[in-house]
Amino acid sequence: MHENGATEIALVGHSMGGLLCRLLLESGRYDAEPWFGKINLFVALAAPHLGAPLALARIFGVDSTMGISGKDFAKLARNRDYPSGYQLIPAPGEKAIWDTASPDLAALDPYDTGTAKKLGLVPDLVARANAVHEVLGKGNQPKHVRYFYFAGVGHKTATRINVSLGGAGAVDHGKTVVTQTPDGGDGTVPIYSALPHIGQRQLVVNEHSTVFEGLPFKRVFYRLFGADAGPPVEVSGGEAPHMTVSLSIDQPVQPVGQPIEVTLSLIPPAAGPGEAPAQATATSIVGKFILDLVDDAGNVVERGHRETPLSYEGPGVNRLTTYLPPLEKPGLFVLRFASAAQAENDVRFAVSEA
Repeated sequence: MHENGATEIALVGHSMGGLLCRLLLESGRYDAEPWFGKINLFVALAAPHLGAPLALARIFGVDSTMGISGKDFAKLARNRDYPSGYQLIPAPGEKAIWDTASPDLAALDPYDTGTAKKLGLVPDLVARANAVHEVLGKGNQPKHVRYFYFAGVGHKTATRINVSLGGAGAVDHGKTVVTQTPDGGDGTVPIYSALPHIGQRQLVVNEHSTVFEGLPFKRVFYRLFGADAGPPVEVSGGEAPHMTVSLSIDQPVQPVGQPIEVTLSLIPPAAGPGEAPAQATATSIVGKFILDLVDDAGNVVERGHRETPLSYEGPGVNRLTTYLPPLEKPGLFVLRFASAAQAENDVRFAVSEA
């Protein structure tokens, strides 16, 4: 871009890409480059600025997904050629590991060498994670760059790891438990980690890998670049039949035999010229979730493989989280919602053995 004559540069980073953008901006290594002063905007999309306890769960071998067992995750994480798993553990100072065997729920510091060994962590990989956060923790945000943070919400998310150490010489991770907090983030990154600093923030209801989808995101994101996709606001009131419905699940790969968390959001239509923004809550939502079985190419193999009715009557809501019955066999699926409201999207996901 700079070589082609760009006068302004924006950086957009999703997930760990957001950390890479910050390392470029804040390390001091690139400040003298001729293009550095042209960067005027950094947009972080669900970036784990303060880490993600889910990374610890996988390093400890207590989380399985995508057909990868916890044991295999632990083995992969120990590979020193690929330190990214460790670079996602909670940042220094984050008290994300609790010792449930201690009388006062003491927090354990994975960056302490002795504690790291008791937890079964690889010390030199911990050191590499610490090196990343030493840069990010200095507060060296360039004053000429605007920082804007997007966080995904609406899904249960790992927010801490509970181990049983007490006076033992090492942790038995067979007793380790992951705390999954309802509505704690996007299913991967907790809200607190995606919004690490005072500044401009936007929360969107979406899963980690699709946080950049949906009208609430687009209406704000487009405005950051001078475009207009409709009013960048969400307010209260209204009736569901006049709204757009958006679906989101907590993770793109669901385990066999586990209920599937689904969040349904109501999105108001864009207001016309001179009109006040439409409102988006409802006291009644009636419809049904429809699962289609698809093949590897996305072609429908069995339409209406399963249907689950939804009927809500109560206080006005602008989003609703529910659980679909578990699926007992692996496969690829498309989830739709049929109701009087217009559906903005469907959700494609896989079901796999743990």
